[in-house]
Amino acid sequence: MLICRSNNFVFIRNPKASSTSALFYFLNSGLYDKSKDTVEVETPFSSWVEMEKHFKRHSKDYIEKAFLLFKNSHSQNSVNVHSSYEELVGKGLIKDNMPCYSVIRNPVDRLCSIYCYEQKRSQALRVEKIDEALNEFCYSACIKGEKIDPEYSKKLQSSYFPEHAKLWNTENLHEYAVADITALGGKVDNRIHVRKTSQEPKDYKSLLSHEVVQMIELKYAQDFVLWEKAYAVYN
Repeated sequence: MLICRSNNFVFIRNPKASSTSALFYFLNSGLYDKSKDTVEVETPFSSWVEMEKHFKRHSKDYIEKAFLLFKNSHSQNSVNVHSSYEELVGKGLIKDNMPCYSVIRNPVDRLCSIYCYEQKRSQALRVEKIDEALNEFCYSACIKGEKIDPEYSKKLQSSYFPEHAKLWNTENLHEYAVADITALGGKVDNRIHVRKTSQEPKDYKSLLSHEVVQMIELKYAQDFVLWEKAYAVYN
């Protein structure tokens, strides 16, 4: 989460939708003023610069390299890195009309990516693995009352940001960053893609049953509409 008071906007980090990459686009743009602005990063890191260096050094095995940091860290952020726009307004940290940027991902890809991430994270942290298969995990995410870990898998992406938010779709993150950051008076020098995991399959939809895909399309219908709208801009 980034509250950029110096340029009057907030960036909301919708989890598992390339929000870390988008955050680094903003932080490296020249728009961030550490004396006025607020940025929250994952607990093991003391600053966004430290976190960025970690991902640059360990772009493909960042979980394995950082598992001791995560496992041994006991500190908690006062504001969650994935706080929603509504939560920030409720805490009085931003006004309810503040311009907002966020990210949106194809709901099928996002659910499957959450599953793959949690499997890899469990292995890296040496804790018990998720028992469910991919289909079962996605099924549980779609059924009311079914327990699932992480719980945010059940949340609509659209619950994180307001209707007036400018959304960057995962596939065209760079194009959106160049256009919007430049319009704000910032700069984009490089293409940014952190948390790259080559082990993850790319065609997630093919791994799911037809019935589960239909369930995802029904539950996350609003997210599909928003993702398709953002995707259409550059495709």
